[in-house]
Amino acid sequence: MKRLRTFWGLVAIGFLCCAMFGQEKQRVDLMVSGGIVVTMDGTRAIYHDGSVAVRGDSIVAVGPLA
Repeated sequence: MKRLRTFWGLVAIGFLCCAMFGQEKQRVDLMVSGGIVVTMDGTRAIYHDGSVAVRGDSIVAVGPLA
């Protein structure tokens, strides 16, 4: 349960801090994919096959797996 809360917290922070589109490919430490990602941005986008990319202690990208 704690991991799930941490994951959703990372998702929320990620959408406040960055957008996936238009970024160059980059190395990440952790890629969580294949789940539903609910954004906290103005559009409240939902990615049914979403991904969250983490490097160090920062979310560097969030969006669809593709």
